[in-house]
Amino acid sequence: MMFWTEQSSLSNPDWSELCETIASENIDDGWIAQLESSDRNYLHSMAFQRPNGDLGFYLELRGPEPDQWFEGIPPNREKVVLTRPWWQFWGKDLAVHLFEKSEMLEAFSQFLEGEAQPRVAYWSEIPPSYKD
Repeated sequence: MMFWTEQSSLSNPDWSELCETIASENIDDGWIAQLESSDRNYLHSMAFQRPNGDLGFYLELRGPEPDQWFEGIPPNREKVVLTRPWWQFWGKDLAVHLFEKSEMLEAFSQFLEGEAQPRVAYWSEIPPSYKD
């Protein structure tokens, strides 16, 4: 396993190392974290600032097959419409499902424990853009 953010990277982390690393991060809008079990299979999270100012965490899962992506969907929660991120100057506003920090951590914990699709979310397949 490999865990990385823009500020840190860990090879074969255990749960406490992963938590300590996330706790030491400066998490703000655009923060990214990824836990890879292989080059084709990983759990990815990105922080977004909600309209009320709180942070929410988008979850995406890739694999196990090539070109297979899934968006995490929390139970009983609607998408949040966000102004396009500052770094996506060509884009439009986004409508995404956001998780709380504790839920994002639980997804990383479950993935670290070997769950291919962490049960903290329902996983909806995202078709690759070249299939549009």
